[in-house]
Amino acid sequence: MTAARVPVPEALAVMLAVVDEMLVVDDPSIIAATAQLADALPLAIEPSAGAAWAAALQQPPTGAIALILTGGNVAPPAG
Repeated sequence: MTAARVPVPEALAVMLAVVDEMLVVDDPSIIAATAQLADALPLAIEPSAGAAWAAALQQPPTGAIALILTGGNVAPPAG
């Protein structure tokens, strides 16, 4: 998985103000969640979207949640 090389101070300030909780998920969970989303939706799903779904599966929310599902970094199918 790829991560930001340098934290952006402005982004950290916003997160400190609005983020209530963060969860850690491992790579196998992200891969499985990404595949599950790709199978269930008519979208190309990238692992960063799978990470959010993996966290929701790991610790099911007690209320409504929103997940950003992106696919900009997914290669088109070969063929």
